Amino acid sequence: MQSFFAEVDDKLAIESPVVVLDPKFKNLLHENNFNKLEDFMFAPRENSFRDVPGRLTVGLDLKDGSKDQRVYLKRHWNLTKKKSDAPYKEAFSEWSNITTLSKSGISVPEALAYGHGVVNGRSVAFVMMKEVPGMQADHFIERKLNVDFSFNDRVTLANQLGELAQKFHNLGYNHRDFYLCHTFVNPVDNHFELNLIDLQRVQHRKVFRKRWIVKDLAQMSYSSLKICSKTDRMRFYLKYSGSESLSALDKKLIASIEKKVATMVKREREGKVR
Repeated sequence: MQSFFAEVDDKLAIESPVVVLDPKFKNLLHENNFNKLEDFMFAPRENSFRDVPGRLTVGLDLKDGSKDQRVYLKRHWNLTKKKSDAPYKEAFSEWSNITTLSKSGISVPEALAYGHGVVNGRSVAFVMMKEVPGMQADHFIERKLNVDFSFNDRVTLANQLGELAQKFHNLGYNHRDFYLCHTFVNPVDNHFELNLIDLQRVQHRKVFRKRWIVKDLAQMSYSSLKICSKTDRMRFYLKYSGSESLSALDKKLIASIEKKVATMVKREREGKVR
């Protein structure tokens, strides 16, 4: 990444750098030499998890006394030297959503730091988060299906996912990428600890329209088609509705969701982006 930003003479021009550290993690970051904007933007790119034009997410192990602390560093930048605030908006949005959702009782990753600025004429930004325990919900279910996924586990997980979606929407949030892969599942005693991730596109709305609910729940349903039964999805909908039986409005909502899912399946078969 450094060669991408650097000029021919390999000198860096840093403008308007802003770095905000969570006080709880300030010592940890300083001890691992994360202080300035360039420390975050030019950290090693090995262990990349998401590498797309203008965005790169990598896993890093920070030394925390005698143990390692795994964190994920998500970096955003403009592809050209045309300055814009797009990278800043994405990083700040994730940082802000982590803060507000956590205060509202939604389990999300802890954010250690975020920042933004201009490197060699390109707008850049980053956010660093702690790893959450467990694994992606879709991977968790697939693994359980091949090993041991008891009836009680299926019911509990479907109900907890329904409760998470209900609370998230009742708070006025929509995710916009509400696929199972963006919920991490960690078994704890007789229940599951759920963490919602990938929060840079999450929006908080004063007026919450039905189409945002349909989009989120259709994404959840679509990502469960090959690994969950219709009964599992019905349990999810019942818990989401907060009642023991579906009302006429609930059935109308489900019909809209299933119509959206059918469109997504059709687009997938046509090789189009979902």
